[in-house]
Amino acid sequence: TRAIPKHFSTKNIFIKGDVLYGKLRPYLSKCGVALHDGICSSEIFSVQTRGMLSGYIAAFLRSKDFVSYATNRVHGARMPRLSREQFSAYPLAIPPPGEQKRIVKKIESTQDKIRTIEQSLTKAEELIGKYRAALLQKAFRGELIPQDPKDEQTSQLLERIRADRAKQTNGKKKKKDDLPPIKPEELPFKLPKSWEWVRLGTISDSCLGKMLDA
Repeated sequence: TRAIPKHFSTKNIFIKGDVLYGKLRPYLSKCGVALHDGICSSEIFSVQTRGMLSGYIAAFLRSKDFVSYATNRVHGARMPRLSREQFSAYPLAIPPPGEQKRIVKKIESTQDKIRTIEQSLTKAEELIGKYRAALLQKAFRGELIPQDPKDEQTSQLLERIRADRAKQTNGKKKKKDDLPPIKPEELPFKLPKSWEWVRLGTISDSCLGKMLDA
């Protein structure tokens, strides 16, 4: 039985082993088993297990079916809550006590495996990110693949680009084409002999489009 102080409502009291369920924004699935006696907000339902296994009920309330049910029956736009009536009306599937224990044990062991996998994935994502960065760094420094002396010289490619741009403008130079030469202190790293540094605007055209009338 519960020892309830006179100045507290029974809605605010819980004891160790009760299931605590957050009725505000139920799609967040805020649910757990109380590890000790205490007092909770009126935004939380305190569920007495009445002989049921607390872990089983908590897991049931976090299930996809119940979360969907609760989410579709909230009231209040800014602060959506599940009413006590709607909460109490949901049908609970009850297996035999022994099976409840086995279900909870299986869920806990599986969740441990999931957490281990998640940790491994996090580490893998970090390694992938570092590898991707290293790959790109090597690629644009000329360190990813061996140089082929038979390749066309970069200077020839740049000459073709300049000729093509001059053809498009009938030989007239635009003000935006007057890019300053690259200073040695601007260069972030050393390039292979067959590579060259140029301003991005040397090989690309960028413009701002006009807004269309509605």
